Amino acid sequence: PNIGGVHLINASRWLSGDPECDWFGVECLMGDEISSINMWNNSLGGTLPTEIVKLPGLQHLSLIRNNIHGTIPPEYGSMPSLNDLELGRNQLTGPIPEELYDLTKLNRIMLAYNKLTGTLSTKVGQLDNMLGFFLQDNDLSGPIPSEIRGMWFTRDMRLDMNGFSGPIPTEIGELRFLDWLELHTNQLTGSIPTEVGKMDMLGLFEVQFNNLTGPIPEELYGLEQLNTFICNDNQITGTISTAVSGLINISDITISNHYTAV
Repeated sequence: PNIGGVHLINASRWLSGDPECDWFGVECLMGDEISSINMWNNSLGGTLPTEIVKLPGLQHLSLIRNNIHGTIPPEYGSMPSLNDLELGRNQLTGPIPEELYDLTKLNRIMLAYNKLTGTLSTKVGQLDNMLGFFLQDNDLSGPIPSEIRGMWFTRDMRLDMNGFSGPIPTEIGELRFLDWLELHTNQLTGSIPTEVGKMDMLGLFEVQFNNLTGPIPEELYGLEQLNTFICNDNQITGTISTAVSGLINISDITISNHYTAV
């Protein structure tokens, strides 16, 4: 079917006389109030409509894997009920609007695999209900702000395959619930902070393909939940500590060829 000249894989009942709550991909709560729009992998094109902000009860918006281009409207920061925003695998450009960081109910944001540019705002710390933070494979740059410590409840953070630079902030150690952390394929410098050793729940930690230096901190070897640790293709040097035996759940560990065994 076609809507507005765009061929959709499934556009059942869209723009028909049927109630919007009966349209494909639309869910409603409390009568006719739209709470969810899920048009994942549906050949959508064009730009993101600003009119969607007129849905005050919208909690979930998923437009993943389509052909949407243009920028993310700053108006999207005025959707008070939104807790899940999924716009990954499109052709979006421009910066992440500052207004999005005002959506303090967000627990998942998926903007990965686009062409977003600009920096990660210091307002990121306002997202204190965030569980999943997915920005990988864009063209973001600049430092990872220390305010990231405000995202203390996050379980999964993927900032890989961008152009982030500067050090890994020591404040990242305050993300005590983090299970999955991907920072690889950026331009990060400095050493792996000792504060990583505070992240008791960390299961995967990937920092390969950066410009990191110094040794692996002793504190990292105390992460009993760590299953995967990859840090090759940096300038990390030193000797593998005898404390490596503390990594009781490790199954994949890849270290720089500048490292030597004890």
